[in-house]
Amino acid sequence: MSNNMPIGKFSYFANNQEWDNKTLKDLRDNYLVFYAGGIFGIRIHPRKNAEPIFEMLMEDDGHLFSINDGDMGVHFSYLWCDDLIDVISSARLYWAIKEYHETAKLNRI
Repeated sequence: MSNNMPIGKFSYFANNQEWDNKTLKDLRDNYLVFYAGGIFGIRIHPRKNAEPIFEMLMEDDGHLFSINDGDMGVHFSYLWCDDLIDVISSARLYWAIKEYHETAKLNRI
């Protein structure tokens, strides 16, 4: 496994900007990167005697790369995944309800 790139320094280009099954398997097996389409991926950084760190990645035109926040990528303990999913789901639901009510208000004018 060649997952030796530090947090915040990952870069991978898909051949012909295509994320086929072979490319996704290579990402998973060689870099511990999980990508399922869209614009986000996750890279796992195993650690001795501690939980792994998850690093957020972004994709643009066949390029999957670290999201940089200064010198370090955007990363967090894998134990925080449920919290991240909850807050994203809550924000999405809030916005969907707000947008629904705003649209309904506009349609009554």
